[in-house]
Amino acid sequence: MPSSLLLEVPAMAEFSKTCAELKDWLTLLDRVIKAQIVTVGDVEEINDMIMKQKVTLQELEKKHPHLVELETAAQNLKNKTSNPEARAVVSDRIDKMQNQWEEVQCHLQNRRQQLQEMLNDSVQWIEARHEAEQVLEKAKGRIESWKEISYTVEALKKQNTDLKQFSKELRQWQINVDVVNDLAFKLLRDYSADDTRKVELMKDNINLTWTRINKRVPIFSFAHATGDNHYSQWPALVPTPEFLHERNMEEAKHYASPRQDDEYELDFPHVCTA
Repeated sequence: MPSSLLLEVPAMAEFSKTCAELKDWLTLLDRVIKAQIVTVGDVEEINDMIMKQKVTLQELEKKHPHLVELETAAQNLKNKTSNPEARAVVSDRIDKMQNQWEEVQCHLQNRRQQLQEMLNDSVQWIEARHEAEQVLEKAKGRIESWKEISYTVEALKKQNTDLKQFSKELRQWQINVDVVNDLAFKLLRDYSADDTRKVELMKDNINLTWTRINKRVPIFSFAHATGDNHYSQWPALVPTPEFLHERNMEEAKHYASPRQDDEYELDFPHVCTA
């Protein structure tokens, strides 16, 4: 503001100082709001941030009387001066202050709304993830029970029936995996400005495990087909240990995939004569 205006309207100095202080406070508050990111999918952390936003909004409301005082002071200054330039400066200053206040308030309210939506979406994703993990545990348990495939006729028949039922269940369980993936993608898309690494990691782990489980089915099918053909062609012949060892080595070599350090590592089935 030109010094001539300050001399003509001494009250403008105090008005300008108060405006500068409120502007700096609003600027800092807006930076804090934008810097407060959360871990998507972490319900406790999101709830904590919602509470912090509530406190921040209360602090903003406590400052509102200062804005009202500035608006009153601005109007008084314009009424007391006939200088067009001075009136224009005061109007511009208070207009910018009002706009900044509304912007910060809008940012705060939008962030609170976003956090609430994130909380709801995260709860849905967690519930779906737990259901998918239960499915994975069931599938892993079934596979673990078939680590050894018996080459006896009755055992093969039972295991073959179990395998068909397992394949059917896998198709049904695919829905659980699809649901948790859809919810994960929604979190990754809608809240990309926050920390989404937790959702990304758990999504990848679930899909990796599901892929490995589904890859085991052809291995069991191949083993059972080998056993069925063997007994249908040579019902009186019992496989030798050397034959079974060689068969296991060939299957493991053919279907082996790179091992990775995750909790869902699965083993290949082994053939036995028990």
